[in-house]
Amino acid sequence: MIKSELSLTSPPTLLNQKFLVLLLVITFMGWACQEPKDEEEIKKQIEEFYLLPQDIYSETPNSNILSSELVRRIEIAKEVTEKDRKRIQESDHPTDKPLLLEGCVFASLYDGFHTFHIKEIAIENDTAKAVINLEYASDPSEKWSDLLILVNEGGWKVDNVIFAPSHTGDRDLWQRLDLTRF
Repeated sequence: MIKSELSLTSPPTLLNQKFLVLLLVITFMGWACQEPKDEEEIKKQIEEFYLLPQDIYSETPNSNILSSELVRRIEIAKEVTEKDRKRIQESDHPTDKPLLLEGCVFASLYDGFHTFHIKEIAIENDTAKAVINLEYASDPSEKWSDLLILVNEGGWKVDNVIFAPSHTGDRDLWQRLDLTRF
């Protein structure tokens, strides 16, 4: 009678070794195939992000493109603006301007951009960083790079933008949205 047992202490058989190698190959192929898929999804999200209206007050934040944290921060900024509008209306100076975000909210330059190009994308676990080259067509043209941070929340979503210090006083989008600092 032939008895076959698999034991951690017994030397692996040729069949077990082949199975282990096959399992490792399949695992690595899965990892290798996932990153290009993620990169394509990230590129699509970035393109959609830069098509969004730059005025946060005109529409409800798009939760298909923006992270839950970024949506929350935009809603808070809108609430701060609305509360300040009401405060001013009831004040001695009802024509004063309330706290609000003006100009291009999602890019470093107040005047916005005319073109953008994805320079590179780096993915690490559930976070991705994308260097975006932007240009504002003027004479001379303004060129700079912003760093987009994306998180995977059941799909890749824009979470923050690190701004070019040469084009704004705000460190990043989260800081820009924090109207309570004024």
